[in-house]
Amino acid sequence: MTALPQGPFPRVYAYSTVWRYVGVLLGGSIFAGMIFMIYDVWARSPAKLGGELYLTAFSFFGMFMAYCMAGAAIRQRVILGETAVEVLNLFGTRRIAYADIAAKVSLRANYPAWALISAQGGKPVKFDMGYAFDQPFKDWLAAIPEGELKLLARRRR
Repeated sequence: MTALPQGPFPRVYAYSTVWRYVGVLLGGSIFAGMIFMIYDVWARSPAKLGGELYLTAFSFFGMFMAYCMAGAAIRQRVILGETAVEVLNLFGTRRIAYADIAAKVSLRANYPAWALISAQGGKPVKFDMGYAFDQPFKDWLAAIPEGELKLLARRRR
């Protein structure tokens, strides 16, 4: 059993302001660029259906990815509740009870990111240091024992 976090609950951690601005500005810029690309392609040759159709499909895919980038920067949260930690993403939520946390696994060397491994099995809960974590969260995370990357690979199957 891991140490429980201290303090008032729920604690909500969003991406830091800088990461949110970067995500929204970059996503918005890509979105605007894709709209311009669609307009430019169809304004030049609206009657042809050759490469323009493929370029338009690529542009719509780019617009979707830009929307996802901006939306994720705004929506993503890590929530420390009284009984569990929860990670909200753009398309879903992952939750793991404190009693079920077996270990944490460091995912990257150059940019801190972790996965919390459940003793019960199932997919791990992942988050990185882009969130504006406070010192009590960092202390709680440091108290969780380190696991091996092999453990994470077994859980992904």
